[in-house]
Amino acid sequence: FEYKINDDFYNEQNLNKHLCNLHFFSSVDFQEFKKLFNENISFEFFENFISQLLENSENELKDYVIKELIFIKELIKTHKLNFAQILELFFMQIDNIKLSSVGGGEVTVMGLLESRGLSFDGVIIVDFNDDFIPKRVSSELFLNNEIRKKAGLITHNQRENLQRHYYYTLIAKAKLVGISFIENEEKIKSRFLNELEFTLYEDKIYSNNAYLKYFHTYQCSFNLGPITHIKAKHNYFKENLSYSRLHLLINYGLDYYYKYVLCLKEPKNLNDTLKANEFGSFIHKALEIYYTQISNNHFDYEAFMQVVKNIKQNNIDALNLALIEAIFKEFQILENEHFEQGYIVKEREFPLLREFITDNGVKINTFGRLDRIDCNDEEKMIIDYKSGKADDKSYQLAFYKFLLEGKYPLENIKACFYDLKNIKIINENAQSKSVQELKDLFSKLAKEPLEKEFYNQKNDNIYSPYTMLYKKEFKF
Repeated sequence: FEYKINDDFYNEQNLNKHLCNLHFFSSVDFQEFKKLFNENISFEFFENFISQLLENSENELKDYVIKELIFIKELIKTHKLNFAQILELFFMQIDNIKLSSVGGGEVTVMGLLESRGLSFDGVIIVDFNDDFIPKRVSSELFLNNEIRKKAGLITHNQRENLQRHYYYTLIAKAKLVGISFIENEEKIKSRFLNELEFTLYEDKIYSNNAYLKYFHTYQCSFNLGPITHIKAKHNYFKENLSYSRLHLLINYGLDYYYKYVLCLKEPKNLNDTLKANEFGSFIHKALEIYYTQISNNHFDYEAFMQVVKNIKQNNIDALNLALIEAIFKEFQILENEHFEQGYIVKEREFPLLREFITDNGVKINTFGRLDRIDCNDEEKMIIDYKSGKADDKSYQLAFYKFLLEGKYPLENIKACFYDLKNIKIINENAQSKSVQELKDLFSKLAKEPLEKEFYNQKNDNIYSPYTMLYKKEFKF
């Protein structure tokens, strides 16, 4: 594992969780840690190492850890253990430590058991209904009290009395208590309300309608209905226009709004395993290295797999590695058939900029990075790798041909998708968008007013990171 301190680390889109930890605990010398990981060490070294990790920790945690360090100290006296083994034993010892819940805001939300021994100025107890209080443990209901007594288990009455005691002490210690419950044909209040022997009275000063009115007065209403349209002023062409931005604009306007108008970044990924888009990027990188360093007119499976295994910091798990092996055994056959037609790989990950003036004089700067350009004696072929779904009805191939048209005649340019999922080449067809249709689209977009309405033309973007904001579907 390689590591070096990077001041811009927290601005990166993808964060490795191990690198995060090393930046959080920068007081630890990682190089020394790595060097001694499989070496025998002294107790003094291990104690100092743990102390550095606990530098800014709460005293309660430090007290727990000091007790466990005594166990490690005695262990090292009688056994020769390396750093890795000591760490493993140490983690086993502290694995079940639980710390007190402290801090938080002005209102603390907790369960009944968490409140034991604590006192508060004000206590609000919600859902004080008989179906919740007293709490019943369904797994214990098949044993009656007599059997439970004989077996030495806590009886149902004892459990209820314990809960009754917890509620009594919680309420008795508080200066002000509010208890809410639902009372209708289906629900009744908990019997504890009468058994706890407190003087309780109904709140007649503030009715339910009064609380509702409060929210209306201070505009605290919650709109959980999905957002379908948003109006905003925005210039599409202020920045370079890439295909990915164009694709969102003409298909998923709301996603475009959040990403490019509000400039909200996607959530950072702390997972070490490759996700679908990262898996595709990894394959792109491996193919780029292969056709740059190994060959530009022949594909060798064994040599390619060596490239895959040599890529630094690859996060390929066993399943993804097996998937790559299966894909590229078939890829080898199709690829070499392609090269037999006289093609050679001329460009890899090729960046292109092109300026375009629309019918009404609007200047558009377009940008793209072509996965690959192959050439033979007759034509240039743009190849776009697809590890997911390839949409031959989209503007993508037309967009790439449009970019390359700035350098070569359009009649000598072909474009295709390389479907890595089904191992086939998808060429342009009668349904594919043309370069002229793309230019017409640019002209149409250039005529739109500065204030625009953003909405989704399609509704199949279920994996978009922005759908939670406008569909308001909160899932846990």
